[in-house]
Amino acid sequence: MALIALVFVIANVLSVLADPPLCTGCPTEGIWAPWVDVDVCTANCGLSGTISQTRVCTTEALGCPCSGNTARVSICPVTVCPGTKDAQCTAPYAKYVNYANKRNECGNATSADDNAAPTCTLNPCSLCLNTVVNLPIDTTGTLGNTAFASDTLSTDGNGCSVRTLTCTSTKTVLGLPQAANIKVNGGITAATGTPTASLVMTCSSTGLGWQYSGPLGITTDVAQIGCDASV
Repeated sequence: MALIALVFVIANVLSVLADPPLCTGCPTEGIWAPWVDVDVCTANCGLSGTISQTRVCTTEALGCPCSGNTARVSICPVTVCPGTKDAQCTAPYAKYVNYANKRNECGNATSADDNAAPTCTLNPCSLCLNTVVNLPIDTTGTLGNTAFASDTLSTDGNGCSVRTLTCTSTKTVLGLPQAANIKVNGGITAATGTPTASLVMTCSSTGLGWQYSGPLGITTDVAQIGCDASV
């Protein structure tokens, strides 16, 4: 019986310490930064004191707005007052799991979303599949002169968005197929091939754009791209 109880306690501790899984897209509730105190507690011990706090939405700039309050009055502190044996949560506060501190704490039970733990861990590089990333495709001849043969989206082993473009040349000289080039930014040739060139781009660590790794391992942000099929 004691062993069963021990296993239950260990499982409960691990469930509190475990991080949420990676997000597969924008979480519907967004992800908030931890609450920050903006004044001092009205008590020195126990759970009857209060303190004003604010927080910011860490995912709003990534196209994932948060739901909930940006300010609250919370209970404080969590130390036991002299002469008392414990510090239980008292109304209107209730216990919740604080994933930032990896422990159970008392919080404002009148607004459940104030203390809602993130349902997943957001990796910004996954957001390019779920938000509109402006990547102009030139077909005027500055970078490219035709549409890409294919433009596909996927996800890599780290959960990051991946975009693969192929450019195919239909031109032949003396019956031989000619090279196709994928050019970016000011005319940099990012990929070349005969008759098809292929470029794999990954979502940036900020989730706000695409980038690729060049032959020397240098990562380049892509502001504009085109398919030069030499037609």
